[in-house]
Amino acid sequence: MSMTQVNPENETTNELLEMDQLRNRHMLVRSPQMAALIRLRGTLLKSIRNFMESEDFVEVTTPTITSLTGACEDYSTLFPLEYFGNKAFLTQTAQLHLEPLVHSQTLRRVYSVNHSYRAEPRADHRHLTEFVLIEPEIGFGNLQTLLDIEERLVSTLVQKALESRRDELELLGADIAMLETIKPPFRRMTYSEAVEQLNKMGIATEWGDDLDRKREIALLEWTQFPTFITHYPLELKFFNMRQNREDERIVNAADLLLPGVGEVCGGAEREEDPARLRHRLMHSEAMKHLLAAGGSAEDYEWYLRLRDNDSIPYAGFGMGFERLVQFITGSESCLNCVEYPRNSVHYMP
Repeated sequence: MSMTQVNPENETTNELLEMDQLRNRHMLVRSPQMAALIRLRGTLLKSIRNFMESEDFVEVTTPTITSLTGACEDYSTLFPLEYFGNKAFLTQTAQLHLEPLVHSQTLRRVYSVNHSYRAEPRADHRHLTEFVLIEPEIGFGNLQTLLDIEERLVSTLVQKALESRRDELELLGADIAMLETIKPPFRRMTYSEAVEQLNKMGIATEWGDDLDRKREIALLEWTQFPTFITHYPLELKFFNMRQNREDERIVNAADLLLPGVGEVCGGAEREEDPARLRHRLMHSEAMKHLLAAGGSAEDYEWYLRLRDNDSIPYAGFGMGFERLVQFITGSESCLNCVEYPRNSVHYMP
């Protein structure tokens, strides 16, 4: 039984994918290809934990039932739960639960391996409603720290896959020669440099435009290598990303783009100044969305108070595990990268 095939001519799952394979996933998991994928995923998850331990990170278990603050910016994509007469949600990010821990004098580096749930209506080869998210937070870390850790982590995972699962990679159709080139340093460019390059390539882009998938892939076709895009416009990023003190139009944030996939990691320095953070929240798009979702500034009060005493500089990032697997295997669809995929039209078996 073959893995799910992508039809690039159509962007809806009913026509994009062989739906019988999704409906009969419990049979497909018996195939040699799925066995190879499962072994690869297991090796990668083990390697992530080994890498984090070697870098002095402590794994933390964070809640999957949260308030509105468990959202990744877009509150409309939260899955609501009736919770003993109150409204709760399935989590999208552990970030706000990890951040308090880096203020501990004995826990400066923490991370979680959690499921993230997003009511994502797009049923295509790029989006899942449930996926694994790796999230480290680094006390006294900065943007440079983040980039260094991310490229070491991704390079280590690729090398471990090549060392331990080469047969599985070959069975899954991975580009072995390309994977063997994945070593630090990765390419790095600022958002402004990316905008300039896109315009040179004939892709009209104004400063302040979001770098959508089309633009990400165009940049990757130019660099032909894992690439960091840094220092995004403030308006494009979440309210708690640290505003650059030399150019307040931008934040100290970065996305890691991987060839064939696009964004796999997103991270930033966290704003440690309590007055700036509160001002950013109150004047952010996030606040508008929060109010529209029935929330209020009070939902974030516990988080804002973290900075009231002994605030330290720190930084963190999130890595979508299935997109990393997609990069390593060279798969056209993220549905090929998880044992039992979930999207807006498929939730069984």
